[in-house]
Parts: sequence; structure tokens; C-alpha cells
Amino acid sequence: MYARNDIIHLRTERVTNAIYPFSQLGSIIVMKGVFLFTTAVLLMKKQRLLAVWMLGNIAASYALITLLKTVYARPRPVGGRLIEADGFNFPSGNAFI
Repeated sequence: MYARNDIIHLRTERVTNAIYPFSQLGSIIVMKGVFLFTTAVLLMKKQRLLAVWMLGNIAASYALITLLKTVYARPRPVGGRLIEADGFNFPSGNAFI
């Protein structure tokens, strides 16, 4: 298994620029956009139950990730960050979504 110090020297601006957009896929802005678009499509297709189910699923997911982050309360690593983030480190909100 690689340690963080073994990997960090591989970081280049080119790799960072290629990976950064993938990190943004789990952002609140992107997720709200996906939710609103999907909800609009479902409502146009008269799939109200699915739209409500999706809203409930998103609300439950947000509540669960908030609860788990509070329970584990693992701080984020210090230094070497490319993107500043607040809140606890584990579990990963991006991976969870």
C-alpha cells in the first residue's frame, strides 16, 4: 500500500486540471441541478410518485451523511490540499452521493 508521501510527488498541474471536474460532480450546485432537471423531466412525464421518491431519497441521503459525519467526527488532513473544504473528512460525501 502506498503512503500519502509516496503519491503526492506524482501531483502535477496537468493531472490536477484533468481530475478537478470529477471532484465537482458531487458538489451541491451540480447535485441540485441534476435533481431539478430530473424532477422536471419526471413531472413532464407525469411521474409524480417518482419525483417525490427522489426528493425523499435525497433528503434521507443528506440526513444520513450528516449523521455519519457527526458520529465519526474525523478531521480532514492538514496540508497538501488542492481544494479547501470544511466539515469532517469521513465518510466522503462525494463517494456517498
